[in-house]
Amino acid sequence: DNSANHTAHWGMRADYVLPSKFGINLLNSGVFWPEKSSEEFRLIKDRNASSDHRLVWADIKLQP
Repeated sequence: DNSANHTAHWGMRADYVLPSKFGINLLNSGVFWPEKSSEEFRLIKDRNASSDHRLVWADIKLQP
């Protein structure tokens, strides 16, 4: 099951964060895809609430 990597409601990975491999340390990353029981689910419950694409995020640290 690749659903943890899906970024669109229709079941594909369509959105990306592509940090440079030079001068950046990737600390963490993910896709905002809250569970139906989460209070934040209201933000993505339907296309009237938001896009059918999900927020893709990355925590980075810039190297000196």
